Amino acid sequence: MHRSYDKFTPGSDVAQIQHVDLTRSSIKYAAKASGFGQGEVAVLGVGPIGMFACQWAKVLGAGKVFAVDIVQEKLDIIRELGADVCINASDHDPVRRIMEETGKGVSLVMEMAGSEATQQQSLLIAKKRGRVLQMGRCHKAVLFPDKVYSQIFRKELTIYGSVNSSFVPGNHEWETALRFMSAGKLKTKPLISHRVPLSRIAETFQRMYKKEMVYNKIIFIPRKDD
Repeated sequence: MHRSYDKFTPGSDVAQIQHVDLTRSSIKYAAKASGFGQGEVAVLGVGPIGMFACQWAKVLGAGKVFAVDIVQEKLDIIRELGADVCINASDHDPVRRIMEETGKGVSLVMEMAGSEATQQQSLLIAKKRGRVLQMGRCHKAVLFPDKVYSQIFRKELTIYGSVNSSFVPGNHEWETALRFMSAGKLKTKPLISHRVPLSRIAETFQRMYKKEMVYNKIIFIPRKDD
């Protein structure tokens, strides 16, 4: 049976195919949060998965999409991919900015950064009876001040968690991701910041660890002489 995404195989750019894993994760989050509807959406943290989350929001009918990060280069990319408002949290208070823009907060917050700051901000920028999807992992204990934690019950928020994907009959998120990618509704190439020979993998990881480079998605390419 022919499917619209058959053109990804064979001979496709392996880097684009690899993005299916990230893409289907983002659609999982959308499904968990009961879809985007017509409301406003904020994505906190626009690494590769966050960038796909922004794109899914636009594709599935969200209103204004806010993208928040501390790396300007990533914000520049997601602006080109359709985010309506990009906020550099190093320069501006995202809570104040989003509340000024919306007046009451957003319908859906997708926390992708996994920092204590963004996990708190996710509760502050959700509107009354809004939805908050927590995906980022902080790797340490997170303590919320009472004025932040109390937002959950004062605004009657719904909190979701999500991980991985579903590929059962009738709910095959890998197929859905491939279909939208094949149709050109989800862009993958702008997310690739570097293509590096496999022989330079150790050097590249050292630079990443020392924060000597700004990167997004890095593709390591094996060569015959590696």
